[in-house]
Amino acid sequence: MIGKVKMALRNGLISPKRDFFWIPPLCVGVTSFIVYYLTAFRTITWWDSAQYSLAAVTLGVAPAPGSLLLTLLGWVVTKIPLAIPVAFRLNILAAILASGTVALLSFIAAKAMREHQASVLFSLFGGIIGGLTFAFGATQWDYARHFTPYILSAFFTSLILFALMKWWSRAETKGALLWLFSIFLLFGLDFSVHRTNALIFPGVFLWIGLRRGEILKSYKCWLSIAAGLLVGLSFHLLIILLAQRQPFLNICDPSSWSRFWYYVSLRYHGSFFLIQIWPRVAPFLRVQIGDYLNAFLSNFAVSPSVLSAFPILCGLVGVIGFFFSDWKKGLGLLGFFLLSSFGAVVYFNVPEHYFRPMDRHYLPSFIFFGFFICCGITTLFSLNKKLPLGFRGLKFLVILVATILVPINYLCTRYYRMDGSRNYFTEDYARNILTTLPEHSILITNGDNDTFPLWFLQQAEGFRKDVVVLNISLLNTPWFIKQVLKRDGKFPLGMSEMEIQKLRPAKWRDTTLVIPTGKKADFELPDSFSVPDSLHLRILPTVGGTTCLVQDLIVMKMLVANRWTRPIYFATTVQESNIPWLRSCFRLEGLGCRVMPVLSPPLDRELLRKNLLVRCSYRGFSDRSIFLDETSGNLGKNYLASFWELVKSQREAGEIGEYRATLKFIEQNLPLDRFNVSPEDSKMFEEFRRKE
Repeated sequence: MIGKVKMALRNGLISPKRDFFWIPPLCVGVTSFIVYYLTAFRTITWWDSAQYSLAAVTLGVAPAPGSLLLTLLGWVVTKIPLAIPVAFRLNILAAILASGTVALLSFIAAKAMREHQASVLFSLFGGIIGGLTFAFGATQWDYARHFTPYILSAFFTSLILFALMKWWSRAETKGALLWLFSIFLLFGLDFSVHRTNALIFPGVFLWIGLRRGEILKSYKCWLSIAAGLLVGLSFHLLIILLAQRQPFLNICDPSSWSRFWYYVSLRYHGSFFLIQIWPRVAPFLRVQIGDYLNAFLSNFAVSPSVLSAFPILCGLVGVIGFFFSDWKKGLGLLGFFLLSSFGAVVYFNVPEHYFRPMDRHYLPSFIFFGFFICCGITTLFSLNKKLPLGFRGLKFLVILVATILVPINYLCTRYYRMDGSRNYFTEDYARNILTTLPEHSILITNGDNDTFPLWFLQQAEGFRKDVVVLNISLLNTPWFIKQVLKRDGKFPLGMSEMEIQKLRPAKWRDTTLVIPTGKKADFELPDSFSVPDSLHLRILPTVGGTTCLVQDLIVMKMLVANRWTRPIYFATTVQESNIPWLRSCFRLEGLGCRVMPVLSPPLDRELLRKNLLVRCSYRGFSDRSIFLDETSGNLGKNYLASFWELVKSQREAGEIGEYRATLKFIEQNLPLDRFNVSPEDSKMFEEFRRKE
């Protein structure tokens, strides 16, 4: 075999510069995949991970734009007969897409520098080191660990960049129109994944104009552009077919043309395609540009380190180098970077103190800058070659050591924070909520983080499917209520579809809601506690809250129709401002509060103790080798809040033994220094310990 390869090389049938040029970038992709695999979550995580994993499992419709292609790819992966949990399989898919992005970026950059007369060795080295520098950046690595649309969108960014570079090199050939078709096909397909790449869409016409502007006068050019976009965008219509199946996850139910347009145009978010350029909702320079710069620096400037500025320096050298070698291509690439960075800032118009990081929307920008880093490293080595011989060796060594140390520094500095392989906080939280509920309960949750993980466990693992989980915000939408009634024919509501459709927010009125209570034995209350024949809830207009939302009306109807036949719970994450008129009937039982038929019901200490100390799992909180992220820490505070109520009640009841056991359990399983607890909570815990 080796002899045949040598013979082919001598005869010119194989060119090592051409036929093996892809091997080093492939090795970069494999290396990044190994790291991504080792640090990938073995289960679902907060925010979009559980949501899109649920969409893949159920072949459902996620929130717009729906990430249709991601859902289909994920659904195929869930059907592969492997002895690996479904969520982990989907996270491995994310790692594959992320490593593919890195490999493609490395290849594109190395190829581009080779075309600009750089040596093969320097071009490949720049692609390798620059690719690894991008691979171990905070945002790329973060989204490579769990299943979300952002990493697929980043993969599309690299595909679009590849097609753009191919068109540039073949703009004078017959294949130019085919590459134009491919570019706009990718834009059309990506429209169903995410919208960030659409920001660089205007830059394509600048790119075409800089390279071969006269082609824009050709009708064949516009036919290729229109055909590519049409085919790509048409793929999005499959969402209608998915919605018509009435899957478990069917956001907005886009099963008709009118519903599809309502869904895809993001009307349910209150604006047309989220376009709200002016007025700015936060100071543009200090907050919005500052947010991008903070994300940019967190990716390309690891501090404290003397190497922190080196990747940014390489990126700037890459930009300048392109302008010297081919200013038109350099201008076009710089345009893509600016559109994907500052264009994203202008479009998303982020308010100050936004509840989620926006770095996921800056990934395309980081890819373009990663490309410049690859080119900059190659340029530095090429410039060093032109120096006098006496200076060349030392500077070559300095550049070599600095470039190699950058990705190593990134890897070592970020590994602890990025290692999600033992992070089960999300799954445990969802499982803990469902585990502590009685059979056939109805649970009302607050947001994404206490809703989608529960739905995923129910649909992917069949865990506690007897519990109906209702998101309080979605209770304001008729389509969601109709879906609940279709899934559970015995759901207590007592309303027709026509009545549901007509529900609208109304003015609060001074009224009284009367609900018969039935037998006292059904409510697990002490014998000494008097239960009236019916519960009278006086609903008064609240200060600053004069509107009765649809969610309030639905809960009222549900309470009346249910007549206490099914336990109704509110998650402890539900905010105080939601359903304030019912809170006097809440009884804390763990991570949920049960609605009781009496006002100010007494705490069932034994039930709360059993739920918190026996039925719940707290994996990882006491293990300091596992990084506790901010969201897990914030959700974990709900455990602490429930424990505070338990220890106070035990102390007041004189149960000193149980009181001490609970305090010891907290110290062993939920150490306070792992949470960003308030000074008041810390002081209260110290008082408990002193009293012990």
